[in-house]
Amino acid sequence: MKRRKKKKKTDRVIIVLVFVLMISLGSIAFLKSSIFNLGKIEIIGNKNLKENEVVDLESLMTNKNIFTYNLKGIKNEILENPYVEDAQVKIKLPNKIIITVDEVEVVALLSNGKDYCYIDDKGNLIKKIDNIEENSDKIVFSTEYSIENGQVINFKSEENKKSILNLISALKGEHLEKEIVKVEYTNDSKLNLESKIGAKFLLINDDNLNYNIARTSKILLDLKNKNIKDGVVDLTYSNYAVYKPS
Repeated sequence: MKRRKKKKKTDRVIIVLVFVLMISLGSIAFLKSSIFNLGKIEIIGNKNLKENEVVDLESLMTNKNIFTYNLKGIKNEILENPYVEDAQVKIKLPNKIIITVDEVEVVALLSNGKDYCYIDDKGNLIKKIDNIEENSDKIVFSTEYSIENGQVINFKSEENKKSILNLISALKGEHLEKEIVKVEYTNDSKLNLESKIGAKFLLINDDNLNYNIARTSKILLDLKNKNIKDGVVDLTYSNYAVYKPS
């Protein structure tokens, strides 16, 4: 009797194991089926970068099973792009990979007379630029700097760096980042701002900078309304502005 019971238990265990094995093999076969072959890559969050600049799409679209892709490797590849701050790579069943990117904000283009480079809102180097004509949508700051090992930007001084970042913030605060095309530091205390329409503004880089940037915004609008596209507006006087035609 005991032997029969023991045999029944053994048979049950074998049946369960066979059933589990069949389920496992079936699941493996199902997961390896063509339904899980990568069919689409969706990229989210890219505002300035094109999809093929985020990741090499051709290298991914090889009709491989979606579970064979190295998601961490794809993420690391994306993070090598200097315009990408962070990225997430996820699988969405049955056949899609979703890539979400956070782009670095390019706030200015620096020029030291020889080289050009992009910086972010913290003054960090993003990338050196070879062709200025293809990158003319950012404010060009003419200032002294050097690039160390192709990765780190060294400003003339920490005060100079702070001054540039403060000016960028002030210009953005008055929505002038698309109206001013060039900023030149004529000396340690004066700034020469060139507008898109051609008129220039001379300012003192002091505690009244935000106030004078606000004045620049209003005067620039007035010049546009009067169709005046040249001349220099001198804002170095404390209470009034002097317009000097070209």
